[in-house]
Amino acid sequence: MRHYYLIVSMVCACSLLAGCSALDRLRDRAPQPGNFNASLASEYYAYAEMRAEQKDAGDAEFFAYRGLMATDGKPVPPLRPTPEELDPAALATMQQAYIRLLETVTPEAKEVVPELAARTQILYECWYEDISQKGIVTGSACKEAFYQSLDEIDNALGRPTLPENDEVILPPSYVILFDRDSAELDTTAFHIIDEIRLAAEACGACE
Repeated sequence: MRHYYLIVSMVCACSLLAGCSALDRLRDRAPQPGNFNASLASEYYAYAEMRAEQKDAGDAEFFAYRGLMATDGKPVPPLRPTPEELDPAALATMQQAYIRLLETVTPEAKEVVPELAARTQILYECWYEDISQKGIVTGSACKEAFYQSLDEIDNALGRPTLPENDEVILPPSYVILFDRDSAELDTTAFHIIDEIRLAAEACGACE
């Protein structure tokens, strides 16, 4: 993934100076599930180890670094879809998944089912990897597990869910996400604004 290449480079450089990798340091801490951050660190640890076994050192270091941040009690938000990494169809798919993740893994979910909430974020990022690196959109095992975890969170919190075979057609909705403490529009936001304009023009033509 392009968006973390710089981070990985910085982590690797620091690892050379420190004499050990981010994954080595995370192994020393051996994070265990607990509250949301502890569970997130544990999930990143397991995922980083898996990537290391697959000989993907860059990804292993990147996710180990995120695990270290979680063990330090720092917020580790889910990876945000970007048009620089994804084609338009994949971008739209991952934006919907990203929004669903944020809507489901709420502070309440992190408090009540911290391990499941952490697992759901990792599954989302695993699916993101499948799409951005391997081009796997529909056949990803992480995708299927991700949506199953979302449903499990909703069930655990007693949230209403739709019957499996019922289809509800809703009008299109659009969400523009801003970086923290920023009012600037990025490329994704301008794409969404274009979609809104086209939808409005289409509605006008139907009147």
